Amino acid sequence: MSNLPETEDYADGTYQIETSDRVIGGPGGIANKQAEQLGNRTAWLKAALTKIIDGTTSIGKAARLATARTLRFKGAVSGSGTYDGSADTEITLTLADSGIAAGAYTKVEFNVKGIAVSGSNPDTLAAAGIKDAYTVTQTNNLLNQRVAADSIVSAGVVSGDPNLPYFLFRKPDGTVGHIINLSLSSHGHTFESLTAKPTTRDGYGLTDVYTSSTTDKLLNQRVAADAIIAAGVVSGDPSLPYFRFMKPDGTAGHIINLSLSSHGHTFESLTAKPTTRDGYALTDVLTASETRAGFVASGSQNRITLSWAAEGLKAAVDVTDLGALWLTSNFNPDTKADKSNTYTIGQTDVRLAQRIVSDWISHAGLVSDNPDLPYFMQASTGNILQLARRVHRHAFSDLDWLPNTAVGHGIYDVYSVSQSDVRLNQKLTRDAISVAGLWGGDINLPYFRRAVDEQPVYFITQTTLPKNTCQKGIPGWWKCADTGLLRQRVSIFIGDVSTAWAGAVTWPVAFPGQADSVKLSFLHTNGSPATVSCAYADLTRTGCNLRVDEWGLNPQYGLTLIVEAEGY
Repeated sequence: MSNLPETEDYADGTYQIETSDRVIGGPGGIANKQAEQLGNRTAWLKAALTKIIDGTTSIGKAARLATARTLRFKGAVSGSGTYDGSADTEITLTLADSGIAAGAYTKVEFNVKGIAVSGSNPDTLAAAGIKDAYTVTQTNNLLNQRVAADSIVSAGVVSGDPNLPYFLFRKPDGTVGHIINLSLSSHGHTFESLTAKPTTRDGYGLTDVYTSSTTDKLLNQRVAADAIIAAGVVSGDPSLPYFRFMKPDGTAGHIINLSLSSHGHTFESLTAKPTTRDGYALTDVLTASETRAGFVASGSQNRITLSWAAEGLKAAVDVTDLGALWLTSNFNPDTKADKSNTYTIGQTDVRLAQRIVSDWISHAGLVSDNPDLPYFMQASTGNILQLARRVHRHAFSDLDWLPNTAVGHGIYDVYSVSQSDVRLNQKLTRDAISVAGLWGGDINLPYFRRAVDEQPVYFITQTTLPKNTCQKGIPGWWKCADTGLLRQRVSIFIGDVSTAWAGAVTWPVAFPGQADSVKLSFLHTNGSPATVSCAYADLTRTGCNLRVDEWGLNPQYGLTLIVEAEGY
């Protein structure tokens, strides 16, 4: 006998065998259908229970956990408790420390979760974030921007007109008095109305004229024009100094080229050398006594001395003791805060009420603390309105009319332009030089100083200049002393050329270096036909070969060949 096969299947119902069903056995037979369905259900239930037991399938509802679990909290809070589902569990949480010490703070900082992370007790307005009060320094600065109410209740300009400044007077009983009209410092006076006018150029502050002494000094820096009208260097070249000669009739003559006389001295060769710093005019070193005593500040005659004492580093200016200096070792900024050194706005308003009210002006004061320079600042434009004291002076440039001559100003210690021109015309004109003179006063050491870089240019006197030399006539020669150029000329009498002539010539003197070129020309009488040509060859330092050819059968009369050679 065999068993019915079972399948995990939970059918919706159990088959009812009908009266009309034919009983059939075996798997799937009607007689076994009910038993088969029940067996399938049993297999399905067994499989489902197995999955629950082994945990494959979770249970939809349970009264408690098989194993109790511990719940733990950490972070901003901490705490723990055991829970198994049988009853509620109550857990006590402990808030984590915020990181700041317990205490009272006037300023606290919170994070985004509302937890205090820092606290402090600031002792200044800025540190505390207070904006409705002024510090003493700020209040004093505000007060310093207002003028003191010295017998006046207001200062300003009438109807905003910057040309009409005024003060409003305060009566002795404290009531408002009359307006005191002021004048601008830009008003003018005529030159004739001035008294105690100066009589010198410097007294007037003139800068476009020279005093007599300055003019004389400038003239003394120029050399006298002794038979020359100009001295300079050619095209600014220091190696080419020159004089321009003045002819007896006063007109410009030829240029006299000068030569340099460069020389130098070594330091060792100098005599009577100084032995002190001042003797050498040194300014970037201290003497031994100055080094031991301290140092003098640049631009001042006061001596500053630093020394070390028990209380630390001390300073003194001349004999005035400045005391100990603040250093990182004896200065703590945390102990220097003055917590009470402030004024409230109400206190400030009381102090401001003690000052005058502005009328169309934003500032009234003294330029650079100078009592002779009072001013208003116009509120609408910010322009400075210069005022004048009742007893005041005016700048020379503010005068309505001025004489146009120095004599008109009562100045007699200057030369006029025409007087200066006459004196300057008595001196020679400089050409690219700033100074011409004698080095150390030695007449044998004339020199120029080039204007572009103030470098000295030395030259020798006319008596020691090299001179050109020559031998006059034909044959003859001429030699340049500066360049060494040598020109020579000879003549050869030929008479009449019969077809051709050949010959040679010897120079009056041999060229030291070489002969560069030869020029040939003919001298003949009137009526002699010019039907000849000439050429030279084999040019040397001592002479050359010549040839004359006739290209027309005509007689020549007194034909002379002129030969000119040039070389070094």
